[in-house]
Amino acid sequence: MTEATNQSASERVSEALRNIDGQVEELRSKIEERFKGVQDRVSERREKIDQRWRESSLFERTQGARDRLDERREKIEKRWRDTDLYKRVQERRQAFEDRVQESRGRVLDRLGLASQSQIAETRKQIVSLDKKLKKVSKQVEKLADGKPEA
Repeated sequence: MTEATNQSASERVSEALRNIDGQVEELRSKIEERFKGVQDRVSERREKIDQRWRESSLFERTQGARDRLDERREKIEKRWRDTDLYKRVQERRQAFEDRVQESRGRVLDRLGLASQSQIAETRKQIVSLDKKLKKVSKQVEKLADGKPEA
C-alpha cells in the first residue's frame, strides 16, 4: 500500500471512531435522562405513599407492636447465637463452603474455564487497555489532522 492509502485508511478509521464515540455518548445521554425521569417519578410516588402511611392511624398502632416484636426477635437471635448448636452449625457450614469452593476451583481448572476472580482481573485489564487505546486513538487523530502531539 502507498503512504496516501495508509493515511486515507487512518482517516477513515479515525472518522469511524469519532462517529461511534458520538453515537455512544448520545445514547448514554438519552438513557441517563430517561433513567433520571423514572427515578424522580418513583421517588415522588414513594414519598406520597410513605406520607399517607405515616398519617394513618394504622401506622401508629402497628409501630408499637413492631417495636416489641423487633426486641423479642433480637433477644431470641442472641440466645440462638450463644448456643453450642449454632456454633457447630456455623463451623460445619464454613467447612462445607470451603470444600465446595476448592472443588469448584479444581473443576474449573480441569475444564479450562476461568474463575470469577480471573474474569474480574481480565475485565480490569480490558478496561485498562481500552483507556490506552482511546488515548492512542486521540493521538492518531491529532497526527492525522496535522496537529503536533502534546
